[in-house]
Amino acid sequence: MQDAVTDTDSSATPAPFGSAAPWRRIALAVAVGAALVAAGHVLIVERSLGATVEVLRVRGDALEYIAAARDGIGAGRPPFRFRFVVPWLAGALPIAELAAFRLIAYVAMAATFAMTFDLARRAGSSRRSAGLGVALVFVSPWTLYVFHNPIMTDAAAHGVIAGQLVTLVAGATIPFVVLTLVGSGVRETTGVLAPALWSAGRRWPAAVATFVVIAIFVGMRMFDGSEPRLIGAARERFALTAIIRIGRDALMGWAGLWVLAPAGLLCIQGATGTRLRTATCWLLLGAALSSLVANDTGRMFAILLVPFGVGAAVAIERLRPAARRVLSVAFVSGALVVAVAWMPNRIIPLDSAVFQARALRALALAGSALPALVAAGLLYQDRHRRTT
Repeated sequence: MQDAVTDTDSSATPAPFGSAAPWRRIALAVAVGAALVAAGHVLIVERSLGATVEVLRVRGDALEYIAAARDGIGAGRPPFRFRFVVPWLAGALPIAELAAFRLIAYVAMAATFAMTFDLARRAGSSRRSAGLGVALVFVSPWTLYVFHNPIMTDAAAHGVIAGQLVTLVAGATIPFVVLTLVGSGVRETTGVLAPALWSAGRRWPAAVATFVVIAIFVGMRMFDGSEPRLIGAARERFALTAIIRIGRDALMGWAGLWVLAPAGLLCIQGATGTRLRTATCWLLLGAALSSLVANDTGRMFAILLVPFGVGAAVAIERLRPAARRVLSVAFVSGALVVAVAWMPNRIIPLDSAVFQARALRALALAGSALPALVAAGLLYQDRHRRTT
């Protein structure tokens, strides 16, 4: 494996984390997060209540969250009334409801991107590679979905998970547990990270947090009577056709990052690598289990955003400079094509034949995966050369 990276750009050589002034490090991460949120706002067409086109109209689960914001905590039907944090905040803000949901989503995503960038730097990536890693997860269709439908709780869940991973890597037990418990009121999948605290050597806090999260989840479902419906839905998803669809949707969301990010995560040394890999496994398990009861199965795998961004950044950093420059352009451009092929945007008109062509989507998905396969091959070749 390549131990040192040489490049004419000083940003290509990762400095030890914490060597720069804290305010400069934080300011750079915040700037990256704010820039990507601004790009998402400009690129993606948002849903609205008065839209005449069905795909652009606020509908489904989003209406449940709007009702919860108007009626207060405990309003609405399960499971939406248990995800009370975001609707409660939206209802408490002194602005219009849709604007409040958008503000919460944008702040949460800016924080998520900033913390992903920060974690990539901790893992040994340069500023350039960390930025590219965050850019790759940004252009995932399920990340851009947040800008298309900001009323949902996805953005807040990303923010909680990013905070959990930052505190996990830092070994900050109390903030991690607090975020985990608060996250239970944002979205249930944030609770799957509770056992990951074990990898930080905090066994009793991990056991207690895991027990509390499970108790909250099971208690709520038994109380509202949704447990039989969840079991029935899970049984239906074990059919072969359902499993194939879940796999297809999961592949669509991250495309080539399914190859690139794990390769990068395996390269991270020390406690940081161990904790991130452990957390990624728990998130993957949570996404798979959620897919058994959710309708939009692919979106459940969006919770891998932060570790996949970090893993992609580290993998890009480990490539040789020439390969890094070429493949980085291919990564971002290929992923962007996938994103605009799936998500309503201001580049391709919604009613155009190009946007509706399934063949284009399949081609774009395959094209975005090729650079990841090449990068993984280069990493393996370099590692094999050094071990022999």
